[in-house]
Amino acid sequence: MTSYEKGAKGLSVLFKQQGSLPRHNTSSVVRCYTAAAGTSYPHISTGAYTMELAAAKRAFNGLFLAHLLLVAHLVAADVVPSPDNGRSAAAAPGAYLGNAEPTIWRRPTILTIGDSITEGGLDPEGGWTVRLASAYARKADVVNRGFGGYTTATMLLSLPEILQSTSSQQIALATVWLGANDASMPDRANAAAHVPLDVYARNLVAIVQQLQAAGVQNILLVTPPPVNEAAPGAILPGESSPNRTFKFTARYAAAVHSIASQLSLPLLDVWKLFTQQQGWQQLLRTDGLHLNLDGQKAVFEELMKVVEHDVASVRPAALAWHHPTWWFVDYPGAKQQWAAEKAAYEAEFGKEAP
Repeated sequence: MTSYEKGAKGLSVLFKQQGSLPRHNTSSVVRCYTAAAGTSYPHISTGAYTMELAAAKRAFNGLFLAHLLLVAHLVAADVVPSPDNGRSAAAAPGAYLGNAEPTIWRRPTILTIGDSITEGGLDPEGGWTVRLASAYARKADVVNRGFGGYTTATMLLSLPEILQSTSSQQIALATVWLGANDASMPDRANAAAHVPLDVYARNLVAIVQQLQAAGVQNILLVTPPPVNEAAPGAILPGESSPNRTFKFTARYAAAVHSIASQLSLPLLDVWKLFTQQQGWQQLLRTDGLHLNLDGQKAVFEELMKVVEHDVASVRPAALAWHHPTWWFVDYPGAKQQWAAEKAAYEAEFGKEAP
């Protein structure tokens, strides 16, 4: 069957389903345009709509009929969702409202637990949790619970409060990134923060168990990054040696790797990610420990790869939109549309507290 014939077949299917191409299917057209142009389609704002549409039109360089046939071809191939397409797909839970869009009454949460390296993910210039929040825009809220100087021991004291404060939210994913402070040398100035390796491992398992007891199904462990002892700020004023060393921290990174394997948890191996790169020291700040913007970007990109491969059910593309996007809003019937969305959510997760 030729592309034209496939398109014609898809067009007939589309017309049978909807009678015509309604205004709301503009989003499907843009999806096709942007696919033809090789551009991404995370979501469409008015400005992005105009730019992507123009770029795609230039790339497609066809007549309107060809554009229409492309839409129909993709509908026939199940690339563009139709009203009945994908209703049972577990990867996109939520109510199908309007024309073809899965939505959800309350968006889930991604909880990032850690020390200053997680807290530093809030860097407005491109921290890894800031990038994460952007990637999950309109799909999930990223809650950063990074605390500078914390160890697995102090996180265990904080975790009950963290879980209580997020108890009304569906936690789709929790990342646990601790160890940089636990690995402080026991004979150096920061010895008070040191957590022996065996205790560190037990604490990490206990953190995982608390998260699981709270109903968190997807937990991703992260290894501490390597330490650059030669960095100009690695030795603090008044001290003669750095508080952390490359070899000592390596043991804690290996422990995380082992625990992830034992508990069958996904792992973001930042230690390996950095050390396998020549000049990995350039991913850290001048203190030889915390991530600079290049390091933040590298961690975010690798995290998204791990999510895509190991926790695919919570990748951004798999999650439903939080409430209908504007091009699918049934303005005259909005009250019924929202009521249906809430009913679908409560059927899956239970009724909301009054």
